[in-house]
Amino acid sequence: MNGSGAIEMLAREMTAELHAIRARVIQEATAAGSTQRLPLKAKGISFGFVSSKPTGELQLHEIEGIDRDLVVRPWLQKGTVTSLRTFTVTAMNHHHGMQPVERFGMHLTGTRDFDHDGVTDELTEGDITALVVWQASLNVPGRVIPREPQQRSAVSHGEQLFNQVGCSSCHVPRLVLQRPVYSEPGPYNLEGTLNRREVTVPFEFDLTKDGPLPRLERQSDGSAIVRAFTDLKRHKICDREKQHFCNENLVQGFARTDQFITRRLWGVGNTDPYGHRADLTTIREAILNHGGEARGSRIGFEELSTSEQESVVAFLKSLQIVPEGSAQTVQEAVEVTLPYQPRERDRAALGVETKPIGRIQ
Repeated sequence: MNGSGAIEMLAREMTAELHAIRARVIQEATAAGSTQRLPLKAKGISFGFVSSKPTGELQLHEIEGIDRDLVVRPWLQKGTVTSLRTFTVTAMNHHHGMQPVERFGMHLTGTRDFDHDGVTDELTEGDITALVVWQASLNVPGRVIPREPQQRSAVSHGEQLFNQVGCSSCHVPRLVLQRPVYSEPGPYNLEGTLNRREVTVPFEFDLTKDGPLPRLERQSDGSAIVRAFTDLKRHKICDREKQHFCNENLVQGFARTDQFITRRLWGVGNTDPYGHRADLTTIREAILNHGGEARGSRIGFEELSTSEQESVVAFLKSLQIVPEGSAQTVQEAVEVTLPYQPRERDRAALGVETKPIGRIQ
């Protein structure tokens, strides 16, 4: 969940862009008296095309990687949950047995004790807001750079190869957040989750100034860079040759069972295991199981030399969740193995004499 506030605000801005295109194509078709077709692009990411008849009737069959309401849903493996708030409300009920009032309270269910456990109004709107804001304010992932020059060179070369073989076409290295201010609740929440229109003043904080370090990088125009390595779009990443990512049978929302949202890689170096079922042990395994729309990139990786492949993996391993309060880019720590120092009371039993060692800076 590190960096989740930035991810959600990216999704909201992309949704607003797509909705503006939808409104424009209706307007143009009405004015022209003929069917009009526009590309659906948000932050440079293509989601296909949308068309409108002169009557304003939309044609949505060319939409790609997103639901037909054109809401970018950045949460869960398949990109089917709209917001941190929706995610949290659902999780508190499913996993903790605690019912938030906004979904299970009197106004929607006709009871203040939906699960009949004798506890009424278990989680208020304020409780959920607090949980969501905490998640949204978690520090963003960063980079861990090796100390050894040859390893640093491998990381740098691996980043170039990552782009060269096409991985960055979906795992987009950076997206720009125009207004890096997180606000809660959001505008696209459905019934059962508090919506922006239901509150007078939302809770807001600046993702570049507030919360623990490291934070988003603020640019001179007030925007911020999000180095999440994702396009927030659903893709089919399996085929007959590579069927690993075809092993999902559970239908979620309107997403096909063989589609998954592009995984955010900005913490991939220390968030193993991998795959939507956490059934892949290494980064290399995850890469080599890519098929479908990612087939070309996988083949490009397979055609690299062994040392080049190792460089790509080294680069990905450098993308890590760094300690709270640190800089966004940190140098790899030195591992030091100390000799065993027995406690004072053990010395006689061991029959050894020990001397204190110096403090390591």
